Amino acid sequence: MKSLYLKMLDYILEVLFFCDGNRNNTAKILRISRRTLTERLDEARVLGYNIPLPKNMSQEAYQKIRTHCQTMNNKKLKAKRLREIKKKNSLTS
Repeated sequence: MKSLYLKMLDYILEVLFFCDGNRNNTAKILRISRRTLTERLDEARVLGYNIPLPKNMSQEAYQKIRTHCQTMNNKKLKAKRLREIKKKNSLTS
């Protein structure tokens, strides 16, 4: 019996297939952000699902973009945490 998580990934892939690989339309139909869709597809790829790359994009280019996005997200999270710490410290002073 499949877990709920795997059923969710299967459903996302069915919708992606229905939309002919168009990720924007897939995200709209699923009512999730494009970023969430990309994260779910990356998770499915790690689990061994065969996820097609966006059209007109090589594997190398896709990996560079994903690495860059992850780096930027990490920097944003660090900056947000620093702001929260500073705010907490200013409230306790």
